[in-house]
Amino acid sequence: MRQFISIFLFIFFQNFSIYAQIDAGPDIVICEPQDVNLSIEYIPNSVSTSDYTIEPISIEMETLTSPIVLDQLSDDFHTGIINIGFDFCFYGNVYNWLVASTNNYISFNTGFAETFSEWNTYPITSISPPGLVVNAILGPWLDLTPNNGGNISHSIEGTAPFRRFIISFNDFGYYSCFDMQFNGQIKLFESTNNIEIHIQDKPLCDSWNNGESVLGIINEDETQYIIENGWNNTTITGDNQAFRFTPNDGENSIEWYDNQGDFIGYGATMLANPDTTTTYTISVSIPRFLFR
Repeated sequence: MRQFISIFLFIFFQNFSIYAQIDAGPDIVICEPQDVNLSIEYIPNSVSTSDYTIEPISIEMETLTSPIVLDQLSDDFHTGIINIGFDFCFYGNVYNWLVASTNNYISFNTGFAETFSEWNTYPITSISPPGLVVNAILGPWLDLTPNNGGNISHSIEGTAPFRRFIISFNDFGYYSCFDMQFNGQIKLFESTNNIEIHIQDKPLCDSWNNGESVLGIINEDETQYIIENGWNNTTITGDNQAFRFTPNDGENSIEWYDNQGDFIGYGATMLANPDTTTTYTISVSIPRFLFR
């Protein structure tokens, strides 16, 4: 006589400060004892962003499908407030809005909207000038001006929960070298909270401000930052380069338990071989983080 064995999956959350999308799939019925690969699909709505790693990646300048073009811009100025379109976590705080500087950085400090933007770059260190360029993604920060041509555009691309906010500097003029233009994009990724900086054209204008620029990210009180090697207020040409900043402490613990509550392993997949109807419990622990 053929034996039917059912496997049920139950999900339990602990230390959980925001919701996530978790799918354990349908219950499984097998005809006799055999090895079964169990798995869950897990998409966190956010991960802890108290620290980051940086790595070079291949450049991908995207064509924006429905761009909002900002062409009424002033030299050394922050734009008005821009809607990101989804929750984005940066150095432990969640944001929906940002402002862009005509000197090629974005900041989550919306109080900077339509105010002066510092053009005179400086190295990001523990003794940086206080409060000038903070809570920001520097893509890279350098002295540009719309007075010599170009615009800024932005859009939201993709489908939730993996949308991306892209802001693009298009044929943007240099302050002093009138024949030079900058082209680049900064991308913010929903759910993963990854950040990417893509630089298509960054010619070197060393006749002004020593051609210096800064590429990296910095938190609100200037206590945490990560700057790409060779880009901390240095003279550099940056054509066709790209970098990704990844939160490095967003690992989530997935634990599996059997009918008796005994721990049987970690991970998003588990090999099971039950001989009776069994309910497996999945415990997902997600780090808490701060909200603004």
